[in-house]
Amino acid sequence: MKNFKGLVRRLAVCAIALQLANAGCADKPAAARTSSAADEGHARTETKSCRPEYPAAALRARADGDTVVRITVEPDGAVSRTEILHSAGSAAEHQLLDQAAASALANCPFTPGRDKTGKPVGATVDVTYRWLIDEPRAASVPATPR
Repeated sequence: MKNFKGLVRRLAVCAIALQLANAGCADKPAAARTSSAADEGHARTETKSCRPEYPAAALRARADGDTVVRITVEPDGAVSRTEILHSAGSAAEHQLLDQAAASALANCPFTPGRDKTGKPVGATVDVTYRWLIDEPRAASVPATPR
């Protein structure tokens, strides 16, 4: 039974990692958040993006590096915890990058994995955002179950 539970957790982690890679969560950092309005007088609709914005101060300082964030996804698909495991660097601008990555992931919606009975299960996943000035991208590192 213990091995089965471990397998279910690993499958949930794989499902979350796949969502990160395919749904824009682990795509390049966004240049700006977008919103649109169909007609004047209608409510504005925000386009939700899981991509972090490259902080302006970090761009001006030419700060880059890799931020590793551990996220905990609950069975309902909500992110309940983010933890920065590895900072992009030691400067204040690097900490801006770290916070942008953690904040973007905290707002990502996920579809949780399911056990053999169909019950949703949560998981913990480590995600690496690679911040590059000339070619801003975020790379998802294969998730490891915790």
